[in-house]
Amino acid sequence: MIKEKENINSNLIAHLSLKESKKIYAGLIYPKIKEFFLNRNITKYEQLNTKYDIADIEFKKINFSDFFYGQILKEIKKNSKTQEFEIIIKYSITLDEENCTKICEATGIKYDEILMYEQPIFYFIYLDIKDVFKFLREEYKNSLNQNK
Repeated sequence: MIKEKENINSNLIAHLSLKESKKIYAGLIYPKIKEFFLNRNITKYEQLNTKYDIADIEFKKINFSDFFYGQILKEIKKNSKTQEFEIIIKYSITLDEENCTKICEATGIKYDEILMYEQPIFYFIYLDIKDVFKFLREEYKNSLNQNK
């Protein structure tokens, strides 16, 4: 039931392995993420490569500069017309509620953030495993009803 995943850097991050993960992303995760960022007026965001997911307490163990510049800010660009920097906000889905000390008032989503000059550049976004199972059960029930 618990399988070691060798191609990740963290010892504290759990990953789900599901037969049909695309349905979970399309029906549960992406809509939550979209709503979360929409309420923050953020239009440019992407998920951190799961290989580099990290728990908050592991920041003491790693070379934070390498992680920060190599994973979070590696795609920073300067807009040639406006001369402003453009940053694609990174996020990581976590099943560990301890990583998320804040609650979005608009969405109820638990999260935490890393700021650079008071500007968020990275978010931990909590996904409750209960929501995953609730979604899976509903999808299964719907498929049974369609087959009747």
